[in-house]
Amino acid sequence: MADAAGCSERTLKRNMDVRGGCLNLGEHYRHGPSANSSYLWRADLVIEALSHRGMVAAEGRKLLLELTASEQKN
Repeated sequence: MADAAGCSERTLKRNMDVRGGCLNLGEHYRHGPSANSSYLWRADLVIEALSHRGMVAAEGRKLLLELTASEQKN
């Protein structure tokens, strides 16, 4: 799954809702049939959520740069 999303397994786990991330149990992933099973991921929804998060972060950086530039003018 990590390969399909273009990230590491660690990144996926770090972005799980139980760790404060944007990937929600039941929507983006679920537990396997046993305690030792791997998580089962919805690749399409995971890619969409991570892409959205990246776009939001990029927009935030852009706004911060604009605010900093306008403060320097004053």
